[in-house]
Amino acid sequence: MTLPDASIASDRSILDRRTLRFRDPDLERAYERASFDQVRRETLAVIPISIGLWLVAGVLLPIFTPIPLGVSVPIVVFMTFVLLVAVIPARLVRTVGGTSRLIMLLNVLTASSILILASSAGQFERLAGQAIVLQSIFVVVFGRRFVLAVGLLSIEIGLVVIAAWANGLLGSYIYSLFLVVSTLAVTVGATYGLESSARTGWYQRRLIANLHAQVDRLFHQYLSPDVAAALLAEPDRAELGGELVEVSVLFVDLQGFTAYSEHTAPATVLGLLNEYFEAIVPIVFAEGGTIVQFAGDALMAIFNAPVRQLDHAIHAARAALATQAAVSRIAADDQRRPRFRAGVNTGPAVVGNVGGDQMRNFTAIGDTTNVAARLQTFAQPGQVVIGEATYIQLGSIARVHPLGIPALKGKSDSIAAYELIGLDPEPEAPSPTLAG
Repeated sequence: MTLPDASIASDRSILDRRTLRFRDPDLERAYERASFDQVRRETLAVIPISIGLWLVAGVLLPIFTPIPLGVSVPIVVFMTFVLLVAVIPARLVRTVGGTSRLIMLLNVLTASSILILASSAGQFERLAGQAIVLQSIFVVVFGRRFVLAVGLLSIEIGLVVIAAWANGLLGSYIYSLFLVVSTLAVTVGATYGLESSARTGWYQRRLIANLHAQVDRLFHQYLSPDVAAALLAEPDRAELGGELVEVSVLFVDLQGFTAYSEHTAPATVLGLLNEYFEAIVPIVFAEGGTIVQFAGDALMAIFNAPVRQLDHAIHAARAALATQAAVSRIAADDQRRPRFRAGVNTGPAVVGNVGGDQMRNFTAIGDTTNVAARLQTFAQPGQVVIGEATYIQLGSIARVHPLGIPALKGKSDSIAAYELIGLDPEPEAPSPTLAG
């Protein structure tokens, strides 16, 4: 369900002010599910408290009131039994509505029992109103449901009127009844306020959580996960500038993309790029790489920043080989489709944020990055070309084909280049042996 804009989070149109229910049925069901555990816990807490009060009443009533034992004892036993049995449905019920009906039944039985005791004592006018008022407090404290409170307290008012009429006191009880009704009306109003506040607060928290999740999702979609996590953990890392770090840089670029685009519909071209990147981005992330930019048909990723990796050259090489394999599978049925060229180089680079106050980008700057880009342009479609520093760090696990010392555009210093054919499994460390 799509939530309204934050600016109307407390708009009166969200709630039906007569019943305090959300107008949106899905929202109402979500609120009921969210509040069910609390309602059940409170119900299960009220039951033992009520049992304790009835047991105390069973001891004190014969001492301080003229209620006959033949009346007080059966009622106390009955209510104690009912409350004990009520624990079972209170635990089994799975909806707020079911719990509310249980609460209403228990409160009606309690109010009826109180009125019977007050009538038996011959002190109906003095005791009935006070007892019902105390009962109404329970509704506010533990019920906190406006519709439930209106229904329950209306029933209790009816019970008081019936009991007063049965005792022949209806005429003289009008003033006391007015006080009881007034108190119950205040109770209903308090319940209304509490539930309205609870529902509005829940809705606003839900709205904020959804907005936060949406922003977080967009944030992670536009930033590499490691960069996003680093910025959330340490916001100071968003400042302009950087630090010198040894990194392995991976560049991939589509050979023949321009020619392919000239004879292909733009929507098809965009679909091809998204299909390719959808396949290779998870590969880079799985190897711990940080994608710092997409540039048309090219991708640049760095390894060992912002999260450090001891074997970053191996991760970069594995990612390069896996991306080529993934794209080859996608393009196997159409030889006209362009293929990626990949270049990997290892060395020092300044890693950090470049840009201005309004917009900036996390990247790696330096000769290491430039060489990686040049090695990528030297590669053939489907090929991975690595620099000498990367080859040295890969060591014996690298299966390569030497390419000599190519002339790289813009580079005065010559470096050896190698076509990376594959990677052998890394040798396991020897198990320690005990000296005999």
